[in-house]
Amino acid sequence: MSVAYFISLFSCLLVVIVALLPLCTSNNNLCKDDERQALLEFKHGLVDEANRLASWAGPKTDCCTWTGIFCDNSTGHVQKIHLPNNCYIDVITTLKHAQECHKQRLSVNISPSLLHLKQLKHLDLSHNDFKGIQIPSFIGSFKSLRYLNLSRSGFGGTVPPQLGNLSELHTLCLGSFYPFVDYEFENTLTSTRNMHWLSSLSGLHLLDMSGVDLSKTSDNWLQILMINCALSSPVLDSLHNLTSLLSLDLSKNELTKTIPKSLANLCNLRHIKLEGNSFPNISLATHLESFFECKEPRLESLSLGSSELSDSIGLLSSLKSLDLQNNHISGPIPYSVGKLSSLEMLDLSYNQLNGSLPSALGQLSKLVLLDFSNNRLTGVVTKPHFVKLERLIILNGEGNNLTLRSNLTNRIPSFQLIILSLPNLDYLDISQNHIQGILPTCIPPSLRVLDISSNEVGGPLPQLPNTSRTLIMDLSNNYFTGSLHNFLCPENENELGVLNLSHNHLSGVVPDCWQKWQSLSFLNLANNNLSGRIPTSLGSLSSLGSLNLCNNNLSGSLKILDLADNNLSGNIPTCFNNFSVLTGKQTTSNSQLDFSPFQGNDALGSASLVIKGREDTYSTILGLVMILDLSGNNFSGHIPTEIMALKALRSLNLSRNHLTGRIPENIGDLRLLESLDLSVNLLSGELPVSLSNLSFLSDFSVSHNSLTGRVPSSTQLQGFNESSFLGNKLCGYPLTISCAVEVTDKEDIEEGNNGSDGVDWGLIISIVFGFITSFWAVLTPLIVSTKWRIAYFGFLTELRSMVCDVIRMYWCSMFYK
Repeated sequence: MSVAYFISLFSCLLVVIVALLPLCTSNNNLCKDDERQALLEFKHGLVDEANRLASWAGPKTDCCTWTGIFCDNSTGHVQKIHLPNNCYIDVITTLKHAQECHKQRLSVNISPSLLHLKQLKHLDLSHNDFKGIQIPSFIGSFKSLRYLNLSRSGFGGTVPPQLGNLSELHTLCLGSFYPFVDYEFENTLTSTRNMHWLSSLSGLHLLDMSGVDLSKTSDNWLQILMINCALSSPVLDSLHNLTSLLSLDLSKNELTKTIPKSLANLCNLRHIKLEGNSFPNISLATHLESFFECKEPRLESLSLGSSELSDSIGLLSSLKSLDLQNNHISGPIPYSVGKLSSLEMLDLSYNQLNGSLPSALGQLSKLVLLDFSNNRLTGVVTKPHFVKLERLIILNGEGNNLTLRSNLTNRIPSFQLIILSLPNLDYLDISQNHIQGILPTCIPPSLRVLDISSNEVGGPLPQLPNTSRTLIMDLSNNYFTGSLHNFLCPENENELGVLNLSHNHLSGVVPDCWQKWQSLSFLNLANNNLSGRIPTSLGSLSSLGSLNLCNNNLSGSLKILDLADNNLSGNIPTCFNNFSVLTGKQTTSNSQLDFSPFQGNDALGSASLVIKGREDTYSTILGLVMILDLSGNNFSGHIPTEIMALKALRSLNLSRNHLTGRIPENIGDLRLLESLDLSVNLLSGELPVSLSNLSFLSDFSVSHNSLTGRVPSSTQLQGFNESSFLGNKLCGYPLTISCAVEVTDKEDIEEGNNGSDGVDWGLIISIVFGFITSFWAVLTPLIVSTKWRIAYFGFLTELRSMVCDVIRMYWCSMFYK
């Protein structure tokens, strides 16, 4: 009996060991070979610019350790693919960050190889970009799938009814297919023709079909409430007794009536979104009448369109979010708003609200966002408006007629009053008002966006702290005075991307400390009283896309403009004729390019420049170099005729762009030009005859364009080899292709008269003028002086006698022979 007992015990232990064996080997390669291959095929069908799936490599690696892949620890089967794009873009995202987020998106195709993942329970491809393809119908074959999220992922076409086969599904997110930063698929709206397939998803806990067009569905039994589905009020009236409903989102539909009481237990509703409908002349009080009858309304979030506000709004004590933006609400903001003690977000922007801003807003101690921009508010804003807003992060009051002022008994400047009251402020926009005062001496480090443009703010510019997070700063159209030095020369580098100080009264020189502003992409210092030279460190701003220094008193000379081999695009600017040195209106010497910070030092700066196809370093004669080099970019359009005003130019290089049209006829005005390169563009027409005037030209190329006609005759052009003209349809020397006989119609004759092969009118005029001058030079003395006349005719008489004697003697000698 004891032997049987030990045998039984050993058998139980053996069963336990076998059961625990997979757990003991869980650190080994769990991945199934067929599932690994299926994932690799899935990866092969994707475009992954950011290389997010770099770990998906090798036929022998464990796919359960790959990014976004989760397996069952015991069986090794893939159960979860979680590949959402978690890079988001907000209103203050930098261009660099937005481009990086775009690269993070997976796109192109979803391979059916995923069908090999028989135990897949979770599939999340949200916030990617699948370029408008239809949701694959084979997704309906994942019988074990419980979670499917394809929202904001750029799908188009029709939602496949095969999704109704996913009987185990708890969460289905198909909403808002188009990311708000993309518009390329906005006309291919995802739609569905019926909703019957939803009836099979009995276990569904969450459904998001926002942005799906349901206008073509014939279903009247719809009991799931969604955003942007073209629902009308009659459809809504057909729904009853949704007693468990907590969140109601009917935004962007075709509703015209208030929410029917029979819809649900409205006292239990927490969230309502009704914006984007048409509620003619229905006030906020009418919309919320049923909620006001509740003993304890639980409404936390409210977003709707209405015609006016009312004091009754203060009864919704649980409200955390109130969004009434972009309606036609008129009248004043009710004082009862101050009773919403739980309010965290208040957006009243883009309405027609008037009157003053109620000071009761200052009592909303939990407020994080306050936006009353673009209304008709007037009056004075003082300390009570901000007294308890210590949590406020975003404040937007632009586009009103408000005046900011401290209390009469408080000598703290009005802007300092705001800053001191709002220690967590991240976004401040109070532009286009009538705000006066001065800024505090130091901008808070938490502030990322500051826009106080178009006000009446004065005084000196503030300083940026060493830990500044400011990305956008617009102080334009104000009355700031003083120097730029304290503002532009911080101790550390900062991340500011946009700086607009235009239309102020700033004076002094532009500081030479731009090396600390490497993130700057937009700089506007126009319309001030700045003087001195443009600092050389401005050239270190590699991210700069827009620079405006116009209407100042800047001096010095621009002699070298080298922007070659960048990614500049658009038309070539037409303001080059403003460069006084390059136009020859102002003369310079080498000393004007003295970059040395030490007085009395004659050392010049040096520059490596490409001229005549060769890179050389210029130092001692740098002041004599006059260059415009825009080659190797993406410029398009015509060559501006304003460039032809740069009469002091020695080198012009516009090659390797996308320039079109004809070469300007007056290019010959650049008589000092030594190097001209217009190659590799899309230029057409004939070579201008005025090229013959470029007698100093030693380097020339118009190759690889679409030029036609004869090469003008000149000593310089005929001296270049054939490679300078290749890739065109030109003829005449130095090319081996001879020109055909020209058709001498009226237009050709007129053109020839102005060309090098026509009549030389200058020579004819000179001969005629010389003849007339000589004739009168002889005749005039004979008419004026009698002595000259007698002497002249006496001379002629003697000359005639001599000629006759010579002829007589000649004939006599001939006769007597």
